[in-house]
Amino acid sequence: MRRGLFLLVLAVLLAGCTRSRILFGNPVRPEEAAVIVPGTSKATVLTRLGPPDRVQVELEGSAFEYLYSRTAARVLDLSLLQGSFNYDEARLRVDRLRVSFDRNGAVRYVAVIPGHDDSIPN
Repeated sequence: MRRGLFLLVLAVLLAGCTRSRILFGNPVRPEEAAVIVPGTSKATVLTRLGPPDRVQVELEGSAFEYLYSRTAARVLDLSLLQGSFNYDEARLRVDRLRVSFDRNGAVRYVAVIPGHDDSIPN
């Protein structure tokens, strides 16, 4: 019984577990996106949302994309005497706000494209 308790305490002391979260970009708040409606000028979009992360040329216009990504990782390391166990997991999610403009620089449409969690291979 004592040996089992000793091994359990030792395993807990030798175990390492870390969690991390990394954010890139600034999430566009709903109230900021709500004022970007069809007909809004490109200059107004830039003033309200700032410079885009990506600019794309479209048929008959262009588009701005604002990206917000989150990476979450978990690591578990367990070592007991000469045996060890290691578990790593990482997930990436990228949300996009796409603002499409016509040839005159007026907003055609605004789309929020939610990302989905993707596992990052280790």
